[in-house]
Parts: sequence; C-alpha cells; structure tokens
Amino acid sequence: MKNQGFSLIELLLALAIMGLIGAVLIPNYGNVQTKTKNAAVKQVVQSLQTSLESYTASLGHYPLENVGIETLATTLKANGDLKQTPINPFTGTQYTDTDPSGKIDYSISNGVYTLKAMGEGNSSELIRLSNQ
Repeated sequence: MKNQGFSLIELLLALAIMGLIGAVLIPNYGNVQTKTKNAAVKQVVQSLQTSLESYTASLGHYPLENVGIETLATTLKANGDLKQTPINPFTGTQYTDTDPSGKIDYSISNGVYTLKAMGEGNSSELIRLSNQ
C-alpha cells in the first residue's frame, strides 16, 4: 500500500518558505501605504493652491491670516473656491488644524503665501508651495 500525503519535513519546509515570503512582503506593504498617503497629501496641497489662486482672482487678494487647513478650507468654501473640505488620508476624516499626521499649514507675509504639508507623524515636510 502506498502512503499518500506529505511528510512532516515537507510541510515544515512549505511553512518556512511562506514565512520568509511574508517577512519580505509585509514591511513593503506598509511603505506602499505611507507613500500613497503622502502622495494624497501632496495632491490636496496642490488643489488648495489652485483654490487660493481662484480666490485671489475673484477678490483681488489672498486670505490675509496665517491659519491652519480647517480655517483656510472654511474661507475658500465660503467664497465658492473649494467644493468640500479635503479628507486627511492618514486619519480618514476631514482635515483639522491639529492633525497628528498630514498636517497642512497656510501662512502669508507681504502678499507671499506658503502652503506646507507634513508627512506621517508630522515629522517630515512633504511639500511646500508658494506664489513666489
């Protein structure tokens, strides 16, 4: 009579190979997610810049205060230059001025504005856009 099935060594070898594959792929998956979220934050900042320019075209000046994203979005929405408050890809909710990751700030001085976005944990600057 023939034995059918796999031996214990064959099963352990297959498990070891799957473990190695998992150990390589799982950390890379986390990096891909972070890169995707960072790219989404950059896109939001570029969209805000377009809305700022539209605001200026209609009113003749940029918003005159140094504010966070929440206040800036409210100002741009009130004028019709922004359709909706952007969603922070790190939190999955609308941007706030106190976001733990993906924070966006707006500052203006002497008619020159700067939009700055931070990455995960607000530890690194992703993008800085200006009208200068």
